[in-house]
Amino acid sequence: MKKTTGNFTEMEKCIKLCGTYILYGAGVVAYSIYTAIQELYHCEPEYVVVSGNEAETNFPCHVKVSLYSKLPDEKWKLPVVAAVPEIYHEQIRKLLSRRAANLVFYVDTHLEYCVMSRFFRKTNALALLEDLHGTKDVDEDISDKFHVFMAVSHCDKTLSHHYKLPEYICRVQAGSDCTTVDLHIEKDNTGENISFKNKNYCELTVMYWAWKNKKSAYKGLAHYRRMLLLNREELQCIVDNDIDVVLPLPFVCYPNAAGQYQRYISAWDCQNLKKVLALVAPEYLEVWDVIDHQPIFYNYNMLIAKETVFDEYSSWLFGVLEYAEKFCEKSGEPRRDRYAGYLAELLFTLYFEKNKNRLKIVHAKKLWMV
Repeated sequence: MKKTTGNFTEMEKCIKLCGTYILYGAGVVAYSIYTAIQELYHCEPEYVVVSGNEAETNFPCHVKVSLYSKLPDEKWKLPVVAAVPEIYHEQIRKLLSRRAANLVFYVDTHLEYCVMSRFFRKTNALALLEDLHGTKDVDEDISDKFHVFMAVSHCDKTLSHHYKLPEYICRVQAGSDCTTVDLHIEKDNTGENISFKNKNYCELTVMYWAWKNKKSAYKGLAHYRRMLLLNREELQCIVDNDIDVVLPLPFVCYPNAAGQYQRYISAWDCQNLKKVLALVAPEYLEVWDVIDHQPIFYNYNMLIAKETVFDEYSSWLFGVLEYAEKFCEKSGEPRRDRYAGYLAELLFTLYFEKNKNRLKIVHAKKLWMV
């Protein structure tokens, strides 16, 4: 019987013992895991395997790529690392049940964090929340200091599992102004808001609403499928160490960050965004050049920050995006392609790269809910 597991210790042991492995996946999750395993264990995959619709891979040319259907049976005896988003795990399980794979390690958010946190710690590239220590006992009211606003939409697909949300999470209906459906939770169209822009701004309409209407020592943004997962001790540690911002671990991209964001941000939008930055924040253009040539990139527009930092970043972000609308939206041709949400991921990376020496930034585990 084929054995599947998400255990990091067992995966590490098997890869070290075999000296190689099969990497299933071709996207940014797979490349991040590939890079980390190479750095941690000096080990290359025997093959990168794709399903068929992922035939165009972004891996170094020396890495052998094979279609799932073409890989010889004997190769499946090697440990398989399935590094694809969790929403595809069941699909991959069904495919691998037809092959001779003996041991498959599915990269869920826990395993991904175990691998990538060790990579970033070894390379001394990022600060990790788990490496800090609190200075006092946990305040019984610590959760009251944190309010993370989770963007939820009436269009969201139903999750296959039930998750108990931490008490610091506040669910907010994003795009409430664009529908008559009432989810009976907080809405982003109260007070000062841009709820009507949700088609392009996505979860950012909730961020704008939180910026303009909510007060809390720490504020944050999460998604109905993704959030930063922190326990009470970690919340206390954030306060004790005077942390400014908590971010998810970034992805490692090939050949660089530009290769990642250019998959979903058009050259035309990038050109217009550069025009905007030249006018309103020219100091970020130099950072953009740096970002384009490094492999690190943040996805998801997800963070927890001191209220002052959250509001400062929001003010900068929405100022840039409001100006970008004038360049990116042609007169008489309204867009509905989420371009502002995608531009914000690039701006997110630019902002925190630019301000990493001014702000005390740490990184924590995220949870991808399926």
